[in-house]
Amino acid sequence: MCLNFHRPGHFVADQIDAKGKIRKTYPHDRIMTPWERLKTIPNDPACLIPGIDPQSLEDEARAIGDNEAANQVQQAGKRLKTSGRIFPYLVVSHRKHASG
Repeated sequence: MCLNFHRPGHFVADQIDAKGKIRKTYPHDRIMTPWERLKTIPNDPACLIPGIDPQSLEDEARAIGDNEAANQVQQAGKRLKTSGRIFPYLVVSHRKHASG
């Protein structure tokens, strides 16, 4: 499953200023995990893949704590580094671009 249950992120809130411009803000009440954010969307079962219900996701989220999830991510990263496998999004090119 690709839904992050344990790592919080900042979710944007749009505010219109006195000049009518939309300003992006990141208020503290919008710091939540993607699962917590998904639960705030009305009719969230319609957003889910058929066959996956909110209760099964809630059970999976509560299966392990935040610290245990962080340990699992660290262990997976260590295994990835020692396996010699490199994913394309982890490779950074250091070649200089030709100016022309």
